[in-house]
Amino acid sequence: MKLFFFLHHKCGSGWFNKINFDLFKAYGRVVHILNENDSNYNSVNDFYEKKKAGFVSFNNADLSFINSNDNFKAIHIVRDPRDIIISAYFSHKKVHPIMDSVEGKAMLEHRKKLHCLNIEEGIKEEILFTKKWYLDKLCTLSNYSSNNILRLKLEDISKDHINSYRRILNFFSLKITDDKQFDRLSDLYYKARVPLEKRGLIKSSKFRNQISNICFEKIMKKNSWENITKGRPKGKLDINSHYRKGVPGDWKNYFNEDIHDMFLKHFGNILDVLDYK
Repeated sequence: MKLFFFLHHKCGSGWFNKINFDLFKAYGRVVHILNENDSNYNSVNDFYEKKKAGFVSFNNADLSFINSNDNFKAIHIVRDPRDIIISAYFSHKKVHPIMDSVEGKAMLEHRKKLHCLNIEEGIKEEILFTKKWYLDKLCTLSNYSSNNILRLKLEDISKDHINSYRRILNFFSLKITDDKQFDRLSDLYYKARVPLEKRGLIKSSKFRNQISNICFEKIMKKNSWENITKGRPKGKLDINSHYRKGVPGDWKNYFNEDIHDMFLKHFGNILDVLDYK
C-alpha cells in the first residue's frame, strides 16, 4: 500500500514534513517530497514507484496529478483559508525563502509589491496571489471525495498532534506497540536480515508495520511546537519566524468588511466545503 500526505502552502507542510521524515523512517520507509506537478513524472504514483519511495509528501497537491485507481491511502491536510491568507501575507512579505523557479520569481515580485502597500491593500493583493498559486489547488482537491483519503484540519492536529498522529497511523494500518523490548529486538532482527537479504537467501523486508510507543513519543516530543520554536508558547508572535504565531483565527484581527467581501468573491463556498463556518 502506497502512503501519501497531500499538503498545501501555509498549511503546516514544513512541520508535517519534519515529523514524517522521522516517523516513517522508523517504519523503514524512505520519505520523498514531490513539489507540485514535476514534469518528470506522470502522477504521484509514478513518482512513488520511480523513486522507490516508502512514503510521499506531495506539496501543493494537485488533483490532476492523483490517479483515483491507484492503490494508496492519503492524508489531506487543510486549514482555514482565511488564516492561510494572513499567514501567507506575513510570510511572503518577509521570511519565506525565494526559490529559483517560476513561482519563486513571481513571489519575489509579489514581495516587492507588498512592501509598497499598506496592510489592508497588501492582504487584498495576497488574496489574488495566493489564489492563483496555491488555494485553487486546495479548493479543487477538497471538492474530491474518496475513501482512500482522510481529510484533517491543521487546527485540530496542532491542538493534539500526538493523538492526531495515532489516528493517522491507524488509518495507514501502522501499529504502535507497548512492548518495552520491541526497539531492541526489532533492531537486532532487521540487522540480522541485511546480510541474508544481500545474498538473496531471504526476501527483502523493506517496511516495518509497527514501532514502539517509546519511539513514537520521542519523535512527537522532538517535533512539538515548544521544541521547534525553542520554548516559545503558542500565541506569542515572532514575525521573523516561519512559525509566526501558532494559533488559529488570526484572520479575525485583519479581515475587515472589504477584505471579507473580496475573499468570498474569489473563493465562493470554500468555507462550507472545508467546514469552516
